[in-house]
Amino acid sequence: MYESLNPKEFWRRWHVTLGYWIRDYLYLPLGGNRRYVRNILIVFAAAGLWLGAGWSFVAWGLYHGLLVLLYNAVSRFWDTWPKFLQRTMTFFLVSAGWTLFLFPFSDALAFWRSAFNLGFATAGPAPDLGMWFLLLASAAVCFGVRTDKISNASASPWREGIKGAGFSVLFVAALLQVDQSQTYIYFRF
Repeated sequence: MYESLNPKEFWRRWHVTLGYWIRDYLYLPLGGNRRYVRNILIVFAAAGLWLGAGWSFVAWGLYHGLLVLLYNAVSRFWDTWPKFLQRTMTFFLVSAGWTLFLFPFSDALAFWRSAFNLGFATAGPAPDLGMWFLLLASAAVCFGVRTDKISNASASPWREGIKGAGFSVLFVAALLQVDQSQTYIYFRF
């Protein structure tokens, strides 16, 4: 799903069961494509509310609805971009939206402000470059590693050693972040 080329494809792949249910019982009865913009906003707001009881979840759903509408408006340009750029933009936009799912509005806005100016434009603490490194390393593992090639028996021992060391470093970095993790979102209900 995180290898989707656009927000519309992300939603087709992400929550298949919810997507079909919303299409069949909400989108089509509302008139489907006849009132596309209105219906997309309604169904994504409902999807957000379905996934969590709170206004930030509704905002998260509306955010994704706006992403789908934006993609629909610019798809003829978007689809001409290299696939790597399409995946990167989709990953970035979807990831930015998760802050609305996890945090209240004020905290999400503070997070975005901090992330986009890296803390350089404020008098606050220095940016945590280690977290940015961890994010980039995670993205590299998600998108750059082909697991079928890792287990290839014909690979050289030197190459396997480098890969193993890299994964070990990422694993230790992730373990160091465990104390900073929060309770799984659905356990809070």
